[in-house]
Amino acid sequence: MFERVKVLGYELEIDKQATIAAYKGDYIDCDDIYSQNFREAWKYIPRALVDVMETMGINPVRFNHVTHWTELKDGIHLYSVKYNIVGKIVSSPEIPDPHKLFTSDDYEVLFHERVNFPDGFPEPRFEMEIFVHLPWVHKDPPEQETLIQHSVLHYIRRESLAKRWLKKVFFRNK
Repeated sequence: MFERVKVLGYELEIDKQATIAAYKGDYIDCDDIYSQNFREAWKYIPRALVDVMETMGINPVRFNHVTHWTELKDGIHLYSVKYNIVGKIVSSPEIPDPHKLFTSDDYEVLFHERVNFPDGFPEPRFEMEIFVHLPWVHKDPPEQETLIQHSVLHYIRRESLAKRWLKKVFFRNK
């Protein structure tokens, strides 16, 4: 059953129960060390962000996709995590980026309507993507990786936390 909710200036039409049901079973296919760390470190996500996720019917550890961007400093890591939601964006506040939900020093949330969804995910649908700082809590150390990931250019073009963080990481010595 669809209900209209207001979330930080956005009006959304969501079906919380259908979203919960869509995540049951073998929905998660990411099981690398970074996804494992996210599942263990999610309890460090700011409460305000968890409240938004609960409003949508999202369990923080039942994501569609997780990207580990880099270690920032002192064991803190930058993640982007995508969640699919049954519903639609009805209206958004007048802000420079119409997909931006809100920004803080520790996280950012974006809504997307034109994305690739897993086969069989109910319609109508949209995606919530979060960018968040989380500590490394996994028992094994993070793997060494290259700084440029496959989709970094998509985020570098945005005026967002990701852009500021990536600039600091990639250009700190220049």
